[in-house]
Amino acid sequence: LQLSGWPETWPARVFLLLAWVGHFATVAAATGLVAALCGLAWPNRRWITGLAVGLFGLVAMAVIVDSIVFKLFRFHLNGMVWSLLWNGQITDILPLSANTWTIAGLIVILTLLGEAVLAMGVWRWVRGRTRFGKTIVWTVVAVVAAGQVMHLWAEAAQYTPVTKLVRYFPAFKPLTAKRTLRRLGWMKEANEQAVTFQSGRTALKYPLEAISCPKPVTLSNLVVIVIDGWRFDMLSEAVTPNLWRFSQSNQRFEQHSSVANATRFGIFTLFYGLYGTYWNAMLAEQRGPVLISQLNRAGCQFGIFATAPLTSPEFDRTVFVEVRQQIAPRAEGASVPQRDENITRRMLAFLDGRDRTRPFFAFVFYDSTHAYDYPPDVPAPFQPSLLRVDHLKFDQNYDPVPLRNRFLNAAHYVDTLAAQVLQRLEEESLLDQTVVLITGDHGQEFNDTGKNYWGHNGNFSRWQSRVPLIVHWPGRPPGVFAHQTSHLDIAPTLMRDLLQCATPFENYSNGRQLWDPAPRIPLVAASWGCMALLSPGRIDVMFDGGYSEHLDEDYREISTRTPSKFIAVAMEGMSRFYMR
Repeated sequence: LQLSGWPETWPARVFLLLAWVGHFATVAAATGLVAALCGLAWPNRRWITGLAVGLFGLVAMAVIVDSIVFKLFRFHLNGMVWSLLWNGQITDILPLSANTWTIAGLIVILTLLGEAVLAMGVWRWVRGRTRFGKTIVWTVVAVVAAGQVMHLWAEAAQYTPVTKLVRYFPAFKPLTAKRTLRRLGWMKEANEQAVTFQSGRTALKYPLEAISCPKPVTLSNLVVIVIDGWRFDMLSEAVTPNLWRFSQSNQRFEQHSSVANATRFGIFTLFYGLYGTYWNAMLAEQRGPVLISQLNRAGCQFGIFATAPLTSPEFDRTVFVEVRQQIAPRAEGASVPQRDENITRRMLAFLDGRDRTRPFFAFVFYDSTHAYDYPPDVPAPFQPSLLRVDHLKFDQNYDPVPLRNRFLNAAHYVDTLAAQVLQRLEEESLLDQTVVLITGDHGQEFNDTGKNYWGHNGNFSRWQSRVPLIVHWPGRPPGVFAHQTSHLDIAPTLMRDLLQCATPFENYSNGRQLWDPAPRIPLVAASWGCMALLSPGRIDVMFDGGYSEHLDEDYREISTRTPSKFIAVAMEGMSRFYMR
């Protein structure tokens, strides 16, 4: 509460109080339920009282430690912090004096004593007062429900003074119903809704200082083409012949990572140049990336075309929030390949109808690979190929070849669509004045690790996180680059070399220039409920639940402790852009 500050608007104040009471009452109820179930197994007063005191004491101390961690780093207890605590390496990050340890010990003792006194007091109070139990239960239920309903309303209304408060509560999971609300007509599409920015205290300090970008006299155009699930080994003459030929006369980065295994975080890192761990904070405050802001400031025309709606994930409220009304309406078509064709036609029409006196930015996001789909009348060179994908059949004994071939055929089809865009740029003599980036949002696995992982969003192996990157940059010679790069490097590279911004990278990004060969150790990758430190020969996965896994590059477990110097670098980067 000290860090969130007292909100300036009444709805936010009401929500803060409801969420504070409701969330911690829910935490207490969950803890009490564990104690109650144990009491049913062994209904002994001393046993259950001692157990309850211990459980509630642990929860209280966890909240205290979480508050300290959040105050220092602006993120809650997660797998990375738990790993430091478990391995005794927390002192490598936070030097703790003997006096600090003494105070910590006293806090533990006082917490347990306080819980014991409360236990005895509550035990005496509840005897013979069972009617109060129902009143308390229904009051808590009403408070929790009211807080959740307020969040549903705030999300639908895009009322940031409420949504940005969620991140201050540890493990708080508010209800969301964007798709249902849109279906009922209670929530507008991105391009139908104007941007409104609410006043109030912010949790973010992004960028760290004002961006210094002189308005250019001339500015190259920018085209970004993303293929969903296009992993690093699928840029080849056989799979994507047109893009392969394009890469031969341009720049190809062979060790490129999306630092993500899901679309949400892959696109986020590409445009923000920030760790995916910042996603929730940026979404809560609807804070767009400085890259899009500077392109808009430079007078660019925007053509934003995606097969899947850009409302889920919420790119209309993050990446493109500043230009959300420029997002093209949802693509038409009965199938994903038809919608991919539709956005290609829209992109070509955008090039034809643009204002030729102004630079442009275009984003084209293909989805046929994600759907494992392609039209029946196009070449499908990879056989045998599945006729229909049934995800329920995937297991350790499932033959991945027909599934993989179907994916490759879909990539082969998307290659023909992307080639149409490149051909039009060449026909219009635009390549000499246009930066073109072609990449994927994440990889796609077909049990390549032998660990029964399929698709994406399952692990941080190279099969799910590494993607191709082709760069066409007027004036730069073609070449193949073997040093490690990531999506974190794209935004700062464009800011410095395209927009001529003089602001140091570290003031708005966790990345660096693409052509900088210096090691990037570790790469911090993000996903749902976990994150990973990617370093040479190692993958350290930290889960929000507090446990961690340490694996080699083939996703085999290794028995070792996480190097604290890597965690220190990651924690600094994860907390850099929060207010102090």
